Amino acid sequence: AKGDLLLVPVYKNNELVNVQKITKDGTKRPLFGGDMQGVNHIIDGTVKSIAVVEGYATGITINKLTKFKTYVAFNAGNLETAVRQAKAENPEANIIVFGDHDKLDIKHDRRPGEYYANKAADPFGAKVALPPELGDWDDYRQTHGDEDCKKAMRDALGVKPKTAGKQPVEPAIAEKPEPKIESGLNPVPQSVPETAPKKMPAF
Repeated sequence: AKGDLLLVPVYKNNELVNVQKITKDGTKRPLFGGDMQGVNHIIDGTVKSIAVVEGYATGITINKLTKFKTYVAFNAGNLETAVRQAKAENPEANIIVFGDHDKLDIKHDRRPGEYYANKAADPFGAKVALPPELGDWDDYRQTHGDEDCKKAMRDALGVKPKTAGKQPVEPAIAEKPEPKIESGLNPVPQSVPETAPKKMPAF
């Protein structure tokens, strides 16, 4: 950042390809002629869950409140590429697209933020979380504060809040009986879904 101007590096395939200039009033402009397709900016964090967002301010908010490693896509059209890269680089992680709650686009009968978030998430089994009112998650935080924003994010994901002290014990799951194997035959391995749902970490 320099004075009232914030400069955000823009990467593609881990190479610097552009810089997004963000002014004090929130105006965003990339360098003229620089690449902005299929790009991202990564904010470091924990990797059990990975956040993917549209804007840099949203990325800062999500990273601050969840501590998740966060991929900033810079626009809705780049979300799918960002999710693909996040999954490739973090194959064991839960991927969450923290999308924008946009106004309804009457012409196309859809809300762009929700549409592109789901389009990006579906092929990879990722989750989508939208703020409960118009705007992005940073708008919601600025209006309602950090704790209410965290609660809204947990509600959107169906996640219980992190509690101090001992965590409640989850009920044990009864084991399935071993399949009966005929004499002289090799046991048949039990199939396990490649994308078995993982428990979402609390935040």
